Amino acid sequence: LVCLVSMFRCEIPSDKSASGLEVEVPTPRYVQRVHCDLDSKAVAAQQQSWDYNEKTHLLKWKFKKCSGGQEFTMRSRLTLEKPFVPSLRTEVGPVNLRFTVPMYSASRIVLKYLQILKRDRNYNPFRWVRYVTSSTSYTFRT
Repeated sequence: LVCLVSMFRCEIPSDKSASGLEVEVPTPRYVQRVHCDLDSKAVAAQQQSWDYNEKTHLLKWKFKKCSGGQEFTMRSRLTLEKPFVPSLRTEVGPVNLRFTVPMYSASRIVLKYLQILKRDRNYNPFRWVRYVTSSTSYTFRT
């Protein structure tokens, strides 16, 4: 039996929230069974879920929504086929993270003015700009 503790802190402004969050933790190939306990003290505890795929040995921790400043903890108990050896630690990771933060620009780049030079008669532009921050490759090496 091996215990794995994963902590996640949403470090964006408190008035913003991330959606579609997914944390992927690759586990060693000798893992038979996984049981996870999610932090029940968190405000959005019911919006969390976890899933373990035995074929790919991938543990997924999902959030529907996460506001800025919130912190979450997941305690996983991994049952192994073979006894624990120190080299087994190298098979855990890297941890991947996917998310989307609407109406937030992580780079702090702000669009002040937009001009359409060549106007088509069939095109009617909308008068708003939507900022979206999304992860394309967010990886933690362990």
